[in-house]
Amino acid sequence: MAALDGLSAPVDVNAFAQTAVHESLHYLGLYHTTEQSPGVFDPLLDTPMCDATTIKFTPSACPDATNVMFPLQLAPNLQFGMTGEQGFVVTRNPTVAAEPTPTTTVAARTDADRDGSGRTDVDTGT
Repeated sequence: MAALDGLSAPVDVNAFAQTAVHESLHYLGLYHTTEQSPGVFDPLLDTPMCDATTIKFTPSACPDATNVMFPLQLAPNLQFGMTGEQGFVVTRNPTVAAEPTPTTTVAARTDADRDGSGRTDVDTGT
């Protein structure tokens, strides 16, 4: 444990690091894998989804609980997982990309499928 300013209460360095990574990935284009609002998920097909009851009562049982973009911090040293499509989005961000990348189709959920009832491939133009 260490204090950020040397004076305040100790800070869990692992939790701080996980939060910094999580928030940086928002900046680079990622969404939470699942939201606490029922039926709201990120648009990428390879990220698991968690139902509203599980995330509310037993979030550690969610299939996306170890993903860095899970909306709740459960175990900072275990929440650094990412999916292939999340990596694709991050590496295509102009802040990260070394040079322009060609347009590629990414499978995504449509607004109609955000309720978790099904998934549809959509060309996002990225």
